[in-house]
Parts: sequence; C-alpha cells; structure tokens
Amino acid sequence: MLILLSTLLLACDEEPLACTQVGCQSELVLVVVGPDDVSEVSGLVTVGGQGFVVDCEGKSDPAVSCEGDRLVLTIADELGGGEVQWSLSSDGRDSGGGGGGYAGDGTVTPDWAVHQPNGEECPPTCYTAEVEVELLGTP
Repeated sequence: MLILLSTLLLACDEEPLACTQVGCQSELVLVVVGPDDVSEVSGLVTVGGQGFVVDCEGKSDPAVSCEGDRLVLTIADELGGGEVQWSLSSDGRDSGGGGGGYAGDGTVTPDWAVHQPNGEECPPTCYTAEVEVELLGTP
C-alpha cells in the first residue's frame, strides 16, 4: 500500500504534456515525365489503399491538383508512409500538334519525410513525398 501511495505522489510532480496546435498537411507529389510534352494526365493513384481519380481536364478528385507536370495529392495523415500505386496516361500532344499518347503504371514506396511540428509526443504527424513517374509512348 505504501509503494502504491508513493508512486501516485511521485506522479503528481510530473508536468502534464502540453501540446501546441501547430498543424501540417500530408502531401504526395507525382512529377510526370514523358518523351515529349505530357499534358491532360488522367488515371488512378492509390496511396495507402485509398484511390484518387486523376483527370487534369477538370474532373479530378478534389484532393488532386494538376500543376503542369506535377500532380499534387492532399492525403489524410494516416495514408502517408506507405506504398503508392499509379496508372496514368496522357494525350501526349507534341509542340508540332501531333497526336500519340503516353501511359505508364507502377508501384513505389516513396522516401516519405515525417513532420511532427508539435514534437514526437504530440499530434499531428504528417508525411510528404515526391515521386517521378514516367509515361512511355503508346501506339
């Protein structure tokens, strides 16, 4: 009984953990490359088991932003840190107005950067990564 009372009294001397409320955002950036201009990218990207529809003509998932040759996915924090699968295509218009298209798919585990702005003991934990994906010519 005396040991239990001593333990409880000693625990009272510890400062409670005070976490600040600094936030962060988890993001995955896919840099799309091809043999020529890669535009109007569409397809599917899966992060941590959740699929994101990509359609750079304006019908993408709200969490997907098309920024030139970069696709920026805003993801839930718990999805970061794992595997990424992608299956993408592009109309592949070259500067001369020619046709053709590009496509590619793959799986990668990015080198995720972990961000804990309030310290290791406090939420949130956010993840960011950048991956280059290559689209190859299709007939």
